[in-house]
Amino acid sequence: MAGIIAPTQKLRLLCLHGYTQNAEVFRTRLGSLRKALKSRVEFVFLDAPFLVGPAPLAGDSLSTSDADANGDAPAQQGRSWWEWTDGGTVERPSQARTYSGWEETSKPLIEAAMRQHAPVHGLLGFSQGATAVALMVASQPSEQEQRSHEQQLLFSIMIAGFVPKDPCYGGAQSSFLVIHTSPVTPERGQDLLQKFNPAVASSFTHPGGHMVPTATGLFKDTLLGFVDAAALSQSSTAKELHLAA
Repeated sequence: MAGIIAPTQKLRLLCLHGYTQNAEVFRTRLGSLRKALKSRVEFVFLDAPFLVGPAPLAGDSLSTSDADANGDAPAQQGRSWWEWTDGGTVERPSQARTYSGWEETSKPLIEAAMRQHAPVHGLLGFSQGATAVALMVASQPSEQEQRSHEQQLLFSIMIAGFVPKDPCYGGAQSSFLVIHTSPVTPERGQDLLQKFNPAVASSFTHPGGHMVPTATGLFKDTLLGFVDAAALSQSSTAKELHLAA
């Protein structure tokens, strides 16, 4: 069964890992970002429900550095937020065109985690997890409906995500928006950015590869400013941060 790693209270951020990662691996890889936000944010990490094999791209996969202290295999197997039915020619979720398991499995799992750890103030995702965040935000109630809704998201941070190619999800958008980065190609991230209202969406482009940027310098300042603004708008429109790799 998928597991949840949770720490105690400030703004609470539910974090969704990338393809072939898992909650523990993602927690480790967010070390710099967690340190930068430790006085502001409590992080909760959730395992995706679908088990997967080794990933072809090291930047989004388990690696030997994720092994446990005894030098054994990673504590848990890699996971995915959905499966796809394109046949054996597609190796990455960003290239798949027909998804399965999102509506009936992953989305309810994330919603259950949000209830379990309520209040969840924001979502953070990397790569496939960033796209999962986009799909969750797109399915949230409108701002007016949220006034009587127990789960009011204030903000979302999406790093290296992509617009789903499955036509069932490609039009996903939300009245209060979330944005992420595109690592596969910068164009995929820009495509996702354009799905959202520019009045409530912001972006940051980092020069590195397909990874979560280190929380230093301009990126750290931008991130802190974004989270502080979200904290001040607890009853206002949710915001988004788009990180373009």
